[in-house]
Amino acid sequence: MQTPMDRLDVTRLGALAFIWGASFLFIKVAVEGMTDLQVVLFRTWLGAAALLTLVLLRRLPVPRGIRLWGHLLVIGGIGNALPFFLFAWAENGRISSGLAGIYNGTTPLFTMMLAMAFLSAEPATLARGIGLLLGFAGVVVVLAPWQGSDGSSLAGQVACLAAAASYGVALVWNRRFLPSFGYPPYSLALGQVAAAGLVTTVISVLAGWEAVDLTWRVAGSILALGVFGTGIAFFLLYALMDKIGATRASMVTYLIPLVAVALGVLVLGESVSWHHFVGGAVVLLGIMIAERRVPLLVPRRRPAMADLS
Repeated sequence: MQTPMDRLDVTRLGALAFIWGASFLFIKVAVEGMTDLQVVLFRTWLGAAALLTLVLLRRLPVPRGIRLWGHLLVIGGIGNALPFFLFAWAENGRISSGLAGIYNGTTPLFTMMLAMAFLSAEPATLARGIGLLLGFAGVVVVLAPWQGSDGSSLAGQVACLAAAASYGVALVWNRRFLPSFGYPPYSLALGQVAAAGLVTTVISVLAGWEAVDLTWRVAGSILALGVFGTGIAFFLLYALMDKIGATRASMVTYLIPLVAVALGVLVLGESVSWHHFVGGAVVLLGIMIAERRVPLLVPRRRPAMADLS
């Protein structure tokens, strides 16, 4: 029996949706004074510092062991460093923050597709097949190939889709390999973000350092992006999952694009086309069908004569 959501759960869900939705606004502002790679570097280490503080305050163990850190480096590299960079690169003059938020909403589609392929506990079903087809049809509507360029870079949009796919890879890898180590989710979140910071640090050293234009807008955005969007957000997510379960906690996926688009329009003056709304709605409908939040209407079998005897 599911535990009913109370006011605190709803507050956590709303706060998480706002923080992650606002992250796309903060990325857009942060790239005004930093390179894409620098945004990732500051974001991951600030997030790791926030998570370490919370883990120590709760007296939870810090991840240890070569095998575990091997997995964390894979997950942190693919599931944090890479998508963080791709979203920053895309929002650096290529697409709007709201559109990036809409593409982030496709993460459950990629996760579900990969889970069906690599996790025995996630078999393919009719609902998932229809949901995936509908969801990716929604992606095509958002891309709107029939109307040519609308001011958004195709490369930027593809980068956001690649970022969502990399989230899916990391989530499936996490579910397949990390539970056997027996660490609390909060500790694994710390290890994942810290591993992303290590990966980004190595790449930054190899790529070289450029000057940072640290205005108050840029400094405030990267601080919020790291501490809240990467650190505290993980704690809110896992607190929700512990209380109401992963399925209901995943409802935040439906809210993030709405927050991202609203903040992009209200704060940055971005414009949104009709096909972004329609395509985003189709993507969300596909996810809801695949997750059985919207039941499929399957015709009932007419009883045979033998059934009536």
